[in-house]
Amino acid sequence: MQRQKRGHFVDKNGEYHKYINTECLNCGKPCKPSSITRPREYCSKNCFHQYRWKERGKYVPCIICGKMVYRLPSHLKDHKVQWCSKKCFIVYNRQNGIQTCLKLASNRSSISKLEGKFKDALLANNISFIQQFRYEYGIADFFVLPNIIVECDGDYWHNLPEKKARNPVQNEWLKSNGYQVYRFSEEEINKDVSACVARIGL
Repeated sequence: MQRQKRGHFVDKNGEYHKYINTECLNCGKPCKPSSITRPREYCSKNCFHQYRWKERGKYVPCIICGKMVYRLPSHLKDHKVQWCSKKCFIVYNRQNGIQTCLKLASNRSSISKLEGKFKDALLANNISFIQQFRYEYGIADFFVLPNIIVECDGDYWHNLPEKKARNPVQNEWLKSNGYQVYRFSEEEINKDVSACVARIGL
């Protein structure tokens, strides 16, 4: 058996070939030595995906606000209309009479029974909303266009000292940033959830 030379590789015919050094097409860093027949083009899988992602996609305008957003061909094929955010998505659906119910990513895997009851009432009244709406000081239970924040305050959690101290800070920040804040207690929702929805004034 032949001993392989350093810096060389052996092909199917048993012939020696030198490894070659190439640079990554995405970041420009040197790749691992490779054969001349199959030179490496990327230094890692991340660079491979990033380069392919940049190579295939294109920027298109949001149909609501006009902001340019990057989209891949597969997304352009599946969605004829493009949005830059969840808010613009809801605005588009409202303009076209389509009901929207979105849940944004959060640390919680499920919603409380109280939130579920309020959600059903919103859907029954054909009101579009974003559930688990994340902002700077926390996550609101519901966001309703144009600028309404709804919090469903359970008796146990929202009577804890840290929650009592945090709620006024959240309310102040939301109001100073142009949001209308509605907080409904567990008793109010259980007594008449329809009346709570009616107070929002939509």
